[in-house]
Amino acid sequence: MKNEFIAGLKDGAIDLADKAKGAAIKAMDKNEDGIIDKDDAKVVVEELKNGAKEVAETLKRVADEKSLEFEDWMYSPIFVHNLTDSDFCLSKIVRLCDVDKKRMNKRACKDSIGYYSDVKGTRVVNMYPEMVPLVNITLFPDEGYEFYYVDPTDRNRYIALDEYFNQLKVERVSELQKIAHDLGATHFKVTYKEEKTYFSKKKKNANVLSPVSGEFERETEVTGFGAIQIAAEMDCEGHDPKEPELRFFKNDRSIKQLIEMRLDESAALKHQKFVIKLSNTSGIKENDAIVVDAYLKKLKCSGNATMSSEVKNESRRYLEYEIDF
Repeated sequence: MKNEFIAGLKDGAIDLADKAKGAAIKAMDKNEDGIIDKDDAKVVVEELKNGAKEVAETLKRVADEKSLEFEDWMYSPIFVHNLTDSDFCLSKIVRLCDVDKKRMNKRACKDSIGYYSDVKGTRVVNMYPEMVPLVNITLFPDEGYEFYYVDPTDRNRYIALDEYFNQLKVERVSELQKIAHDLGATHFKVTYKEEKTYFSKKKKNANVLSPVSGEFERETEVTGFGAIQIAAEMDCEGHDPKEPELRFFKNDRSIKQLIEMRLDESAALKHQKFVIKLSNTSGIKENDAIVVDAYLKKLKCSGNATMSSEVKNESRRYLEYEIDF
């Protein structure tokens, strides 16, 4: 029995070997004449060449795709179709620029209208000139600047960064003037004030109970207004009041109270004077300023001041508003 079992295994192995050999011969016999000859070898060689070519083409295609993906990640281009993406949003600061050399010949950047820069986790939009009308924004005072920051009262208006704080000051003074006119004022005055901190040294007599006699110097901090300027003043005829349209001051409690009292005939308002802190309506917070400074530093465009320092300065600036009816 044992010998028969072994003989059966041998016969099975031989049968499998014959079948494998037959399959190999069939695979190699390309002209199906039952004989493997040089003609069959030529066909096999040609098939191997074609197979290698297909593999090479596949590898090249995959490499090209990966290269394009890397360029897209590296240069973060923006295209027209991206403007309708649900996650597309203009950053608070934008840059107007031309195509730079490193992007000019990159396949991933072909037909792009701008690109993103990553700054402290914030995506900043760099726009080529053709992108401006496509995103429906206006650049003020014109397109002759490089950096612009969003108007705090109009999301579709961007103000040149170099002019930002001064322009907002001018526009807020103009709005206070318009408020005075609409409310029928006979006189109004807007005074610009900037708070300064001084450190002065005063001599003090030593405490009589102190073992040290004589005088000593003590440094004290004194706060006052270092810059005072009349920004606007006018005498008017006066007329019945109408409710003014507010832009910068629509959330300012003092202005809203002034309007309510003037429109209330029973209040008989004659004179009002209060101070408005400019930082409440500037639109740039400290965290925003940090992003702006980091972006300018990254581009090596930092000037003789930083946005962070200007934001701190803005917190010390006021408009004193005095109005008579």
